[in-house]
Amino acid sequence: TVQTETGHPQNVTMLEKMSPKLWLAVGGQTFECTSGDVLGREGTLACQAFSSIPTVSSKHVSVELRQGQWHLVNLLLLAGRQGKNITQLDGRDIPVGASAPLVGEHVLKMSSQCEVRLRVAGT
Repeated sequence: TVQTETGHPQNVTMLEKMSPKLWLAVGGQTFECTSGDVLGREGTLACQAFSSIPTVSSKHVSVELRQGQWHLVNLLLLAGRQGKNITQLDGRDIPVGASAPLVGEHVLKMSSQCEVRLRVAGT
């Protein structure tokens, strides 16, 4: 509680820390990600950029904001699918079903024909 110029007490609320933003750069375009976005030919973000790349899964990876930190999740295979193309973050394989934290800038390889960039800002 603080005193105003009129001498009346006023409650002051501390502002919550802003969550970092995650940006996806693909095909000369930049997109702002929201938690739960799916990248792939039938994803929720930039699917038009992936639609012509058959080596990218229909729902390849998702991005999630967990307790103020972004994570990349390599999604499970869709029913009836036998295999999945590579998923590498900065040259490291991300196993199916696993996640990796995102801080700063990253290169995401979703197949031999698809490489995009992810950038976390505001951390």
